[in-house]
Formats: sequence, C-alpha cells, structure tokens
Amino acid sequence: MPPLHTHARRILPFPCHHVYAVVVDVESYPAFVPGWRAARVVRRAGDTLTVTQEVGSGPLAVRFASRARQVPGRALRITSDDGPFRRLVIDWCFTPVGDGRCEVRLAVSARLRAGPLAPLLRGLLAARTERLLDLFTARAAALWAEEPE
Repeated sequence: MPPLHTHARRILPFPCHHVYAVVVDVESYPAFVPGWRAARVVRRAGDTLTVTQEVGSGPLAVRFASRARQVPGRALRITSDDGPFRRLVIDWCFTPVGDGRCEVRLAVSARLRAGPLAPLLRGLLAARTERLLDLFTARAAALWAEEPE
C-alpha cells in the first residue's frame, strides 16, 4: 500500500500559544475528538512525550504508542511505528500572523502495515486532516473565546 500524505492549513483567531495548548493536551482528545477513545501520557522526558492511545469506531479499535517532540508554542511532531503504523508522522506548525491570530499547518504522512484494517485506516486518516482542524478550532474557541491574550 502506498504511503499517505495529506495536509491542511488554517488561520485561527487565537494566539498561537492557545492553539498549541489545545493540540499538546493529548489526554483531553477523547473529550472532543470523536473516535478518540483514550490517550495517556506515559512518559515525559525533556521536550518529548510518550503517549499510548486508542482510536476506533464501533467495535473496531486500534491501540498504538507515539512520541511527541515539542517546540513550545511553535511546533509539535508526533511519530509512531507501533500498532498499525509502519511509520506515522504528524507535524503541527504554529506561526503568528498578527492581530493575535495564528496560522496552523497540519501535515500527516503515514505508511500502514498490511492487514484487514489498513484500507479503513487509510481512508480515515485522509478524511480527518481538515476535520481535525475544525475540531481543534472549536475546542480553542470553547476554551478561550472570552479570554484576553
């Protein structure tokens, strides 16, 4: 199966440190990202988080571990070679664009292991990039719509 590459970009009406805070708070994902069943930081070492996660739909669930390397307020690189992933790389970049706004860029690159769930996972990853930006935007709005910088 060929690798998947997808990306999305959006300018949000929030400071970058607010948007970054939503993205790096992986343990809150199950509260606002449909299908994200569990996420737990199992290790913090310097700028790197090790996270165990479970995502699924109906009776189907996928568990995997990932590592997230942080550049606070600026970038987050999530990688995994666990579970269904031969290689997963998710890059979040946050760039201030003035007036308290933030340009958010999300890029996903995945190579899946062969198996019965691979086509389903590939379809979900491809469709979710824009949707993830919608969900994180809504979460930032819920947390900081009334709060000044």
